[in-house]
Amino acid sequence: MADQLDLFVSEKTQAKPMVYAYADKHYPGMLKVGYTARNVEHRVAQQYPTIVPGGKPYTIVFQDSAMYEDGGVFSDHDLHRVLRKRGIP
Repeated sequence: MADQLDLFVSEKTQAKPMVYAYADKHYPGMLKVGYTARNVEHRVAQQYPTIVPGGKPYTIVFQDSAMYEDGGVFSDHDLHRVLRKRGIP
């Protein structure tokens, strides 16, 4: 039984949770903050299913791991809370 539990517990996720921010050229001066367990570029591109002439309408300006050193994870909601506390809408 312990061997079965070890097998279950020893499996680790391959997900790499990330937080990111991107600028949309249609909304100058604003950033969209997000979270994904996938590739950031792919996640942002999903939000723009139709690319118009002139290239991508967005620029990813920040991306970093959403994991604490102890393995815990935070989300974009946590980032929004910190930004609001600092007076950033």
